[in-house]
Amino acid sequence: ALMISAVLWMSVLDYAKFSVRGSAATGIAGGTVDWEYATGWSFHPMESITFLFPHFMGFGGQTYWGTVGTPRGKPFTQNPMYFGCVIFFLALLSVFIARKAKWGFPLTLAIIALSLSFGRYFSVLYGPLYHVLPFFDKFRAPVMAQVLFLLTMCILAAIGLENIIERIRSKKQNEKISKALTWIAGIVALLGLLTLTTVLLYG
Repeated sequence: ALMISAVLWMSVLDYAKFSVRGSAATGIAGGTVDWEYATGWSFHPMESITFLFPHFMGFGGQTYWGTVGTPRGKPFTQNPMYFGCVIFFLALLSVFIARKAKWGFPLTLAIIALSLSFGRYFSVLYGPLYHVLPFFDKFRAPVMAQVLFLLTMCILAAIGLENIIERIRSKKQNEKISKALTWIAGIVALLGLLTLTTVLLYG
């Protein structure tokens, strides 16, 4: 795999020393992106609300207010990280009714990707990776890890939908579904309460 992809990574590795990630001219020394630069565009945990309510912090461009004006926030963004209630519902359902062999890996990857996207807001994970993992200190914009998170949420949703279709076809009366729906209703209600509380507190 390394040999096949060498045409990509070797050229990038060679060019790195001439880019802003290898030049002291932009606050970067020794070929290492400094912490402030590396964790710019960290995804604030509060913005997770936009997964379900895309307009909660504006919809990108001039309407975005999010974490603008804070030294740790995104100075701007073009779009919210939205995937909707249907994907969220089906993804949760897959964990309750599907076999662990199906949802174990995508769920683990989703949690890791979401945690990485927090960047400086979750420095207990991002910090050691930045200081120890080779080449990790050349990355920036942790929010880009959301690409993996959104992808795995769609995969989990597909697994959930597949299991629903299988159960309908086999006409199984399974208590798992009713229990899963009860848990999901509780989680959705809790998220709704948290959202309402956030709106009341922060306007």
